[in-house]
Amino acid sequence: MVERIIEIKDITRSFNTGTARVDAVKNLSLHINRGELTILKGPSGSGKTTLINLLGALDKPTSGSINFLGQ
Repeated sequence: MVERIIEIKDITRSFNTGTARVDAVKNLSLHINRGELTILKGPSGSGKTTLINLLGALDKPTSGSINFLGQ
């Protein structure tokens, strides 16, 4: 049986920039199983660093949930 180590459900991370709201990550869902190699790739400003900060628990999602080993 495959063990799911990370499960992300519908996370959004928004920032207010004075007059506008910016969704750095919007409605993202994914899962990563034990032993899988996962790569984040995308252009500058696409939310890669924001996602890493969310996964590292350095930041909290505006909405949605992140589970590590079922917690």
